[in-house]
Amino acid sequence: MTKEETVMILAMLSAFYGNAKSDVKAMANAWHILLKDHNYDSAKIAVMKFAESDTRDYATFPAPGVIVREIRKEEQRRCKPYREVISAAAEGKEYSRLSDSAKSAVTPRGYEELLKVEPFALISNYEYYLEKLRD
Repeated sequence: MTKEETVMILAMLSAFYGNAKSDVKAMANAWHILLKDHNYDSAKIAVMKFAESDTRDYATFPAPGVIVREIRKEEQRRCKPYREVISAAAEGKEYSRLSDSAKSAVTPRGYEELLKVEPFALISNYEYYLEKLRD
């Protein structure tokens, strides 16, 4: 996530929880340290889900850990089809046996390429192949 995207996330949070009184620049810098390694779209969805489910009587600006936890949940949800693809390829399953969700994450040609990779390499280099699939 870029610093500008971090500012947009904070603007969204400020709109929901307008009592944030910190210096905007200092606040953006601090939050950016926590958010920089996360995807903007995942963060935006996580903030929206948090706001939708926030039933506290007095809404206050959420703790950074709460938002980061929600972002991680969203990132896990979004990675699920890719994890299925890598696991299926490591097991040598045919493309036709993948779920629709997994098929949406990889083309048949891309899956054929994964099947050529040694199963041990797929599992031990899981993060590398996960990034390749998401790009």
